[in-house]
Amino acid sequence: MRTRYLAIVAAASGFLAFADETPEATSSACAFAFDPAGAPVALKTQADISALRPVTYQPVDTVTLVAPNGTETALVSGTSSAGTVALPITAIGGVWTARSSRSGTATFTVRRSLDGTLGSGTAASPARLIDGDELVDYNAGDGYVFTLDGPDGLLDALILPSGVRMDDLGDGAWGLASSPDGCQYAWAGATAFPVDSRQSGPNRTTSRTDALPVAYTGDNWIGNPAKAAMLTIAPPEGAATVFNLAGTGAQPFTFSPAGDWTVTLAMADGSSCSAILSIFGNPFTILVK
Repeated sequence: MRTRYLAIVAAASGFLAFADETPEATSSACAFAFDPAGAPVALKTQADISALRPVTYQPVDTVTLVAPNGTETALVSGTSSAGTVALPITAIGGVWTARSSRSGTATFTVRRSLDGTLGSGTAASPARLIDGDELVDYNAGDGYVFTLDGPDGLLDALILPSGVRMDDLGDGAWGLASSPDGCQYAWAGATAFPVDSRQSGPNRTTSRTDALPVAYTGDNWIGNPAKAAMLTIAPPEGAATVFNLAGTGAQPFTFSPAGDWTVTLAMADGSSCSAILSIFGNPFTILVK
């Protein structure tokens, strides 16, 4: 899921003025063009390409367009006046990059469905995705195979159709599979990851001030936000604290007093795990001079 935020601050006078202050200057109203699309800009249709705005340049600026195959075209090179120049982006699928010596770079993605190089979405001919909306726009479903052949960050931007998950098929290929339980990602085989532990096994020893929030999950960290998790934290003596949670996260907790605390996590399928967290008190120090 992607969420975009756009913040616009405007001052009617043309200068930002705080409350109860008199602006130093004012101007008449003026019109301007503003493009909040961000980068990369996804060009999904020929109409999107045709609607591209020209690039503005100033004297001595250079503007270059780089095609998906790496070919560079100089659009402006050190002119003595300001102006605008059109971006000659075509329906050739891939990543296009416009570079301005003054304004930096802008990235555009053109879908390969426009030039017939998308692929059929099968294991023999995986679809070559370039922007995050394609799976939804193509109504892709169970059995659809694809590769991520776009700019950096495409995996995070990818939106999955309802009712399917992504499977890592290896060698850069991904597949969609039916997912009635809401799981969105799955992989086969073992994986390795680092863990910071002061002891072997689930038990830990730490101080009250260094104790971290307690991680919880309702489905063994698969990621379904609807799965219930019950976290029980029992002190050395007295009543336990129970947190009825859902999904995956980390529950802050103050471990006081010192002693052995029992932490138990019960997941939605009835399985559970537990650990002993040994809390030692912070030392009391007296300095004698």
